[in-house]
Amino acid sequence: GLVTPDASTRVLMRSLATRDEELMIEFRRQADMLHRIKHPNVAAVLGCCRETADAQLLLMEYHQLGNLKTHLLTSSQPWSLAQIHSATVQIAKGMNVIAQARFVHRDLGTRNILVGYQGKEVNIKCNSRFSSRVN
Repeated sequence: GLVTPDASTRVLMRSLATRDEELMIEFRRQADMLHRIKHPNVAAVLGCCRETADAQLLLMEYHQLGNLKTHLLTSSQPWSLAQIHSATVQIAKGMNVIAQARFVHRDLGTRNILVGYQGKEVNIKCNSRFSSRVN
């Protein structure tokens, strides 16, 4: 795992396979900026591979239960009002941090919100992979 050798870590691999120089520059710029955002409610950039000319890879944090959409559709246990409130506040905090970093999230939806639990508490992370820098 990334934290301890005996643990496993779920990650999201974002890739860009193109020779379009403008797209590659934008991808690298976003990776650099997203790497600087450190907040418990924003999925962290764990690494980046820029070694190959044909593909750029970005390794991002992923939560144990995946995205909110899948979790809500497949969970047998409905969320309590307190869990809904907590998740809403955490999403707002994550989006605020993204906005303060001068990013605009192009696709905030349940499929771009990651869900996990810390004990019985819902833990939410905004996945910022669809963000672009504001000029």
